[in-house]
Amino acid sequence: MRLEGYKHQAIESILGVSSGFIGKWKKVFFNCGVEGLKLAYKGSQGLLNAQQRASIIEWLKTNDKWNLSELEYEVASKYGVVFQSKQSYYELFDAARISWKKTQARNPKYDPDLVAQKKRNLPATGSATF
Repeated sequence: MRLEGYKHQAIESILGVSSGFIGKWKKVFFNCGVEGLKLAYKGSQGLLNAQQRASIIEWLKTNDKWNLSELEYEVASKYGVVFQSKQSYYELFDAARISWKKTQARNPKYDPDLVAQKKRNLPATGSATF
């Protein structure tokens, strides 16, 4: 925008940035070109490498029942890794296509006899009285 002739004040209001921000990136552009404007952050290195992660996922797939504490123990005992956040373990479950929030096949509160009794006690006209 500076090369197009825009003044600092116009760029500040359009982009919502400070004059110092504009000056900094203008200097980077003139020193390094477009390459200097590219994002340099590459992310952090994971605690498990791809092979270790695949091994844990295969282990998860072979189990009949899953437990978060068992997964934590498996990762720690095999690879010496203890994640700071439970989210990392949940992501392993997700990668293995396992839901750690299991649904039930049947509502435990459902009682067919109680439902039938309530149906018998409903008014026959279909209008409820309060």
